[in-house]
Amino acid sequence: MDSRGTDESTERRKLRPRERTDRTGRFLEDVFDGLGEHALIAVPSLLWAALSVPPRDSTAMLAGYVALVVGLAVVRGNRLSGGDGRRGIPPWPDGSRRPLLARVGYYNLAIVAIAALSTAGVAPGWGESAVSLTVAGTLGLALGLGFPVVAAAVVRLTGGGPRARPQDWNTLRADRERNRRSR
Repeated sequence: MDSRGTDESTERRKLRPRERTDRTGRFLEDVFDGLGEHALIAVPSLLWAALSVPPRDSTAMLAGYVALVVGLAVVRGNRLSGGDGRRGIPPWPDGSRRPLLARVGYYNLAIVAIAALSTAGVAPGWGESAVSLTVAGTLGLALGLGFPVVAAAVVRLTGGGPRARPQDWNTLRADRERNRRSR
């Protein structure tokens, strides 16, 4: 333990098993992971939106972005399907090359769509309205929830591995949960 440059009590703390997080903690972890992943991959479209969306419409854009991240967190944690895969929602895609290409395209197009459509129904000079906030939030949430379906379709269309049937998704999710718990 001396070779690492820390004392024995610090090393014991590092080796201690991690406490389990509750449902809220897991959801917040998924929100943070979704935000980090999206913000890193969608830098070009976020810069475009920051420079092109007028300041009076920025609240609608922000509402759409927050809804998008929440939608990604909901799907990322398998909260819609209950973890059983019976509702036809594909599992969260892995980090391989084909889903990464789907992420780059989808995340950037999602920001462009939110920026373009969140202010489309607002009359000039009205600024923020309930309509623009509702459109942006609904669109962001729908785009966040739809990402795994699009990623699975991209992987299938580009010949990425076997096509998973809905009954196989249950097995995939169970394996992923087992791997997550073992870390």
